[in-house]
Amino acid sequence: MLNSLKAQTFYPSSLQNMVTRIVGISDTHNQHDKIELPEGEILVHCGDFTNTGSYPEILSFANWFAEQSHPTKLLVFGNHDISTDPVFYDSKWQLFHSKKVELPKGFWTKRGITVLSGNSVTVRGLKFWGHPALPSDQKDWAWSSPSFLESHRLWETVPSDVDVILTHSPPYGTLDLSCTGENIGNEEMAVCLEDRIRPRPCIFGHVHSPGTVKNTHGTSSNNVAMCEDDRSGPKLAFKPTLIYLV
Repeated sequence: MLNSLKAQTFYPSSLQNMVTRIVGISDTHNQHDKIELPEGEILVHCGDFTNTGSYPEILSFANWFAEQSHPTKLLVFGNHDISTDPVFYDSKWQLFHSKKVELPKGFWTKRGITVLSGNSVTVRGLKFWGHPALPSDQKDWAWSSPSFLESHRLWETVPSDVDVILTHSPPYGTLDLSCTGENIGNEEMAVCLEDRIRPRPCIFGHVHSPGTVKNTHGTSSNNVAMCEDDRSGPKLAFKPTLIYLV
């Protein structure tokens, strides 16, 4: 049985009819068809929906994601979604696939899926900004920043009025302990959250230890990973996270 995650509530009960329900999932690793999703207005996936970004993996996930009843579907890519990172994939694809994956133009948009990769979108009056945002020390996988400086530049582009941050990587020091006990989150993201921007929630995955904490400014950091690490590979173990915003 999957473990239950406590939903995070940011509103008084008298305002329930004004609430936006965000359903957060991440790190599903090809096990999306086993997931039971709660109802909500916005469904977000924070990456690693595949194991290596092969075309059959991507197609299976994309069709499943598109079929869900949530009116808005937002997606950021993860480090395992290899073929979604053109720079990394062009030079490394033969390490993962016998044939290079090339998605047709409009692959995501024609399915009603909005991909966030350094851009923002406003839904129901809430501004979402997203990017995989892997730190620069994870170069064996997709979406690792080329350098500390490039990561810093990325976080300088985040709008100051953003309401929700979607990334694959956690911020450094927040729900980012790897299975070896190391902090593997994004340092520049952590600095940006401390010094410049005040999103209401940050939603991410990458580390297979879901949970929620708040920082000193009241921003809720939500690790919505759904798999736990197992000797045979990632194993679906947690339920989706439901976040309420007025």
